[in-house]
Amino acid sequence: MKTTLLKNVFFASLLLIGFGAQAQCKTPEWPTDPDTRKKAEDFNAIYGDAVKTGDFKTAKAPLLWLIANAPKISRQLYIDGADMYDKAATAEKDPAKKQVLIDSMLIMYDLRIASCGEEAIVMNRKVNASFKHNYKNKEKLAGLLQDFDKVFEVNGNNVSDPSLTTYMTLVDLNSKYVKNLTCEQVLQRYDKLIAIIEAKSKVAMEKNKPADVEKLKGYKSQIDDTMIKSVTDLKCANCDFVKKNMEPKFRENKTLDMAKKMFKFMTADKCTDDPLWLELADYMIDNDPTTEFVVIKNAAIKHITAGNARGEELIKKAEPLAKEPKDKGDVFEIQAGFAAKNGNKASARELFLKANAADPTNLDAISKVATLYMNSFDDCKKLKSKAEDRLIYLAAFDMFARAKDNAGMARARAQFPSKEEIFEVNWKAGDVKPLECWIGGSVSIRTRD
Repeated sequence: MKTTLLKNVFFASLLLIGFGAQAQCKTPEWPTDPDTRKKAEDFNAIYGDAVKTGDFKTAKAPLLWLIANAPKISRQLYIDGADMYDKAATAEKDPAKKQVLIDSMLIMYDLRIASCGEEAIVMNRKVNASFKHNYKNKEKLAGLLQDFDKVFEVNGNNVSDPSLTTYMTLVDLNSKYVKNLTCEQVLQRYDKLIAIIEAKSKVAMEKNKPADVEKLKGYKSQIDDTMIKSVTDLKCANCDFVKKNMEPKFRENKTLDMAKKMFKFMTADKCTDDPLWLELADYMIDNDPTTEFVVIKNAAIKHITAGNARGEELIKKAEPLAKEPKDKGDVFEIQAGFAAKNGNKASARELFLKANAADPTNLDAISKVATLYMNSFDDCKKLKSKAEDRLIYLAAFDMFARAKDNAGMARARAQFPSKEEIFEVNWKAGDVKPLECWIGGSVSIRTRD
């Protein structure tokens, strides 16, 4: 169906409806003329049956007649019409014909608004339908962005969830291909999205809908990534930009929103060794209870590396936030490193083993237990016989073997007792001997030669 015919239907409908109509189509309004009503009832049945069977060719003519002559009998007319043209546009291969069908689909949304109102909701659906078909058309991007801007303006926090990530994607496409946005304009729209997500999350938490909260977190993560990509392409998401343009403002008036932006840009530009990065992480952790696990974990590592007591405090804070096996393993491994640094090798071993238990793919934690054993000569030596003092290396070898660490195994094997050394204490290969220091357990005697 050509768009000119649809436009004729559109204007005919407006004449019947009247401009500025507030009808909601909640109650069917049939034509008052008996003959016209009878025809409308017949066409409604014909088109309805055809839609149910997927026969859009049969449905098209009676549907368009109803829209022109009985536009307020039901909003379903426009829902079916938009769906009909959507499917046809998806299937059409010829670009020119496809665009005609897309335009016809969009006219259906306009007709629905004109006949049945509900402008905010219908506009939201229209822009998403338009994005689906037009986002690859560079000539349509600027207009699409204007339409989305309006939808977010009229819907506010009630904008549909799928629109959230779509809007940010559209901002990125405009920035990249149309080049009609500055960094500030990208960030303005990003701020709008984050405010809506926070409002939606608050409502979801109040209604005890944790699944919705998690879904919104996923949207936020996608939007964050897209925003960083956009401003990076615009060459303003770097540490120099943050230090020169944002840090002075942050010093004057510290806000959580500013800290989050600066932190994202510095992370994206990989300047996490700058003291400002850690300062921002600490500010976020102290002022935002929803700060993500990865931020707390990485801040903890920085503090531990610097020898700051806050590192241990933060890794304890991160522990209940670790949901995935790898995250849990990371927490235990970091705690183990802290214990080892403080000289508590037994506690460190327990935590390294917990790290491996939480994440069995983390064999590095097992290697670190073996390294603890390798470094325990002074803790375990008795200086009575070289053979007995070298038992720790047999224990280290067994732990390196468990970790599939060939290099570690070679280092440990080089420190095994010699045949002469075990002969001096009347031992032989295969004997099992206890380890009486903090390592505990027992080992099977082997020699390095």
